[in-house]
Amino acid sequence: MAKRPLTANELRKLAEAADGIRDKTAYVVWSGDEPQVKTKLDEGDELIVECETRNSASGRSAFKSITLDPPLIDADGNVIENIVDKYDAMFWSESAIEKFVIPYYAHVRSPRDLQRIGDAYIHPTTMALLHPPASNIQYMMARRSAKSGKEGVEVLDLKDFESSR
Repeated sequence: MAKRPLTANELRKLAEAADGIRDKTAYVVWSGDEPQVKTKLDEGDELIVECETRNSASGRSAFKSITLDPPLIDADGNVIENIVDKYDAMFWSESAIEKFVIPYYAHVRSPRDLQRIGDAYIHPTTMALLHPPASNIQYMMARRSAKSGKEGVEVLDLKDFESSR
């Protein structure tokens, strides 16, 4: 069973992560010494619970693709093609961060994490914050960049963003 007791905050983070996985099985596991949410079990994972969350609006129309100008690029300068699959929200205004991002993360992140998000967002190079569907994955910062001679908006996780400023 569990290697150590989970905190309530860890349970909230795990629930948010599982909630971001729709129409397929999510597994809450001990992977090494940390609890994680995965879509497939790996050898050595200790299953805590299996979850399924259906998309409540399964019949609605959805975007097949989104194109941005300039394009989103990864840390190596490669264009990110599948924006719709990788991110379920993009926030590009301070009011959106204040109204939606901070309140959402306040129940699953520490005050220090909230401060880091705010500090990164007001950085002069930041253009937007992107949120991946699984909330246990680090939110991503989009900033002006010119990698490999291509004009684009570089997408970095918060840790990489902070270390590259």
